[in-house]
Amino acid sequence: MTRPIAKRGPMWAIGTAVSGLVALGVWVTLRATWSVTHGGNSAFAGAFDYPGWAAAHFVSALMFVLILPCQLVPRLRSAYPRAHRIAGRVAAAAGVMFSLTGLALPWSMPARPFGELAFMTTMGIVFPLLLARGIIAARRRDLAAHRRWMLRVTAAALGPLTQRAIFPLFAAAEIDSMLRFWELFTSSLWFSLAINVLVVEWWIQRTAASDHAARPALLERAAS
Repeated sequence: MTRPIAKRGPMWAIGTAVSGLVALGVWVTLRATWSVTHGGNSAFAGAFDYPGWAAAHFVSALMFVLILPCQLVPRLRSAYPRAHRIAGRVAAAAGVMFSLTGLALPWSMPARPFGELAFMTTMGIVFPLLLARGIIAARRRDLAAHRRWMLRVTAAALGPLTQRAIFPLFAAAEIDSMLRFWELFTSSLWFSLAINVLVVEWWIQRTAASDHAARPALLERAAS
């Protein structure tokens, strides 16, 4: 018997939101890759006319976002632990690629404001560090800590997609110049990251007790 939507709880709501962001991520990265390889984008005074090498950024981001849902589903992790580890390594490599190219990208683009440079530089440095903490925890067989760090990686990776989803709300404040566009664009970047971090930290705290209880079983499965 299907549970009523009202009783499915926060897990259902978060899963639906992540699924929507993943779908958006596939569309955004495919569209950006097509644009880079087919003459660029002249909209917004060429602010998003990326260089050819930016295809590496968007393709690696596409790989990451395609793998992400499978890594987050507990049943898949339990049923296919080897596939989970292999997919995790591929996603980690893709994550390093898109974070480093994302770090370099705004500095190679014309007329990028300080706010966007600061955001992209910060995330380009922080994201690999979060990823490294998750990998180190997995190698120590501390799977509860691995899960926490990888959830934070997810929050950071989905930040730009959350921004794409809510930016129209910011744009409703009217855009009458490129200065105004960048002001709203940068504000929505930080706001989106804050939303994701708050949701993930809330979820980590909410599930901390179950993580602690499940840790012996997880360690036994990892060792087998």
